[in-house]
Amino acid sequence: PAVPADDAPSDASSGIGAASDGAPAWAPPAEAVAERLSAMAASEKVLRRLPDADERRNAVATLREDLEAALAPKLAAALDRGADAALPRLAVLYKKLGLGDALRRAYAARRPGDARKRWYARGPDRDDEPLAPWLEAEFLAPLLEDVKAEAETCAAWAGDDAAAVAALVARDAVAPIAPSFADKLQTASRKPGGVADCASCEAACEAFVGELAIALRLAPDAAAAMDVGYALVGEPFAPFARSANAAPGAPA
Repeated sequence: PAVPADDAPSDASSGIGAASDGAPAWAPPAEAVAERLSAMAASEKVLRRLPDADERRNAVATLREDLEAALAPKLAAALDRGADAALPRLAVLYKKLGLGDALRRAYAARRPGDARKRWYARGPDRDDEPLAPWLEAEFLAPLLEDVKAEAETCAAWAGDDAAAVAALVARDAVAPIAPSFADKLQTASRKPGGVADCASCEAACEAFVGELAIALRLAPDAAAAMDVGYALVGEPFAPFARSANAAPGAPA
């Protein structure tokens, strides 16, 4: 599809350039292609039993792939800019392409930088300090505020899916640090009072997941909340569960 670059000069005679509503130059052509794609896909389904069905199906697939490839740099640029005005238009286009989930995952993957910085700011020089108070006050509490703000920010383009996107941001903040968290827990567990410290960490994490679900109005058993719970509780604390199961007298 002929989708102009973000910085394409305005050219009223060619129809390429900034739209009258302030849309980026690429938006009107891309939206026109998406409309054409929707019409082609609908026709392909209706005519599926008629001759040349494979050709029609291939034409739809090719057009979808071409539009996705043309939009990919626009999405990357918008995500690099954060809460960008282009995201609502891109969200509509990606939904028409059946790629709404891919857009939401791409957005979430770009957002948790501050949370990870806070996590790794606690260095080995603090290993003698209890872990739970730091975890609750300096990591989980700010993360919850980040996620609440994220739900408001992405509502402009994600609509009813804003809570699920914010939960994805939370998951992507904690999932990559799970090995580091497990190491910190192991270190804490070897200190006097370490078992109680680790138990307090687990309680703080479980409370965070519950508060997250409440803040985002998610059911506690919603997949989005459970994904955060697994990343924050299930994986980091798994070695403790394995040790307990391997202990003499543990049930099989």
